[in-house]
Amino acid sequence: MRIFLGMLGAMLGALAAFYFIGPFVASYVTSVTDFQSPDQAGEAHAFTFAGSILFMLVIGWAIGWFIGRRIDRYDDVESI
Repeated sequence: MRIFLGMLGAMLGALAAFYFIGPFVASYVTSVTDFQSPDQAGEAHAFTFAGSILFMLVIGWAIGWFIGRRIDRYDDVESI
């Protein structure tokens, strides 16, 4: 159960970052920073977007993993 909830949390975290968090963070970083060329701005936007997705994936995985650990702790069924 712990692995399943960890994977589910990771998917939900990445999905939330893809639709809600990533575009805003990437746009904010590129609007605050001065760049020499449009290529640098595009690269910064892409890396910030990908980094926010990776960050939220790890956070979602950790939340799902800890919730699954709490559920597994109360599971009294022993494996054969």
